[in-house]
Amino acid sequence: MDKKEFNSLWENIAMVEIEKMIASSNHIIKIREGGNGFRDNTFNRYQTERDNFIRTAKIIDYNKLDRHKIAALFYAAFVDKFGGYPFMISSSQNQRLLDADSAITHETAFNIALGILVSFIISDKGINESYRKYVEENGIAEPELICLDENQKDKNSTNYKEETIKQLIYAQEEKKLSIPLIANIFFSLENDTRHCYKKAGGI
Repeated sequence: MDKKEFNSLWENIAMVEIEKMIASSNHIIKIREGGNGFRDNTFNRYQTERDNFIRTAKIIDYNKLDRHKIAALFYAAFVDKFGGYPFMISSSQNQRLLDADSAITHETAFNIALGILVSFIISDKGINESYRKYVEENGIAEPELICLDENQKDKNSTNYKEETIKQLIYAQEEKKLSIPLIANIFFSLENDTRHCYKKAGGI
């Protein structure tokens, strides 16, 4: 992905999700890097993540990276916390909420990555048109969590995205957040989406 393609995804997907998060949050969200610095620094981090990945994975042509890995690279670049997370969160009383920095940054990155995945699916003419239309209208499906303890069902309810983000934050804290790990999540989500599509009568 070159700078022009990155900037297009940033304007059409990332900024939409960033503005949506800021508008819907009960907290005060400030962006650490002003102006185009946030976008440009994220692009630089994307390139670094990409170059490191293709070197360790021994990929010859980075232009052949699939959509799950591109979404994963964007995710990793967005949540990079060198110098601090991109979002600084405070309460309505202007008290800093450091734990919220990671939660809101990762949630926004997850939403952006899903948007990128959808964008690549619906623009891929090699994919069945009916499936592309389904994804455009319904987005990426979110799997239902399975609770094996009957006594705990309907208690402290959560959802797939919340639990996945918790695990990604933990992986980052343990320095185990990797492109294959993130890409596999998005690969599985697309598989679930295709399953939902077929259950809805798709071919």
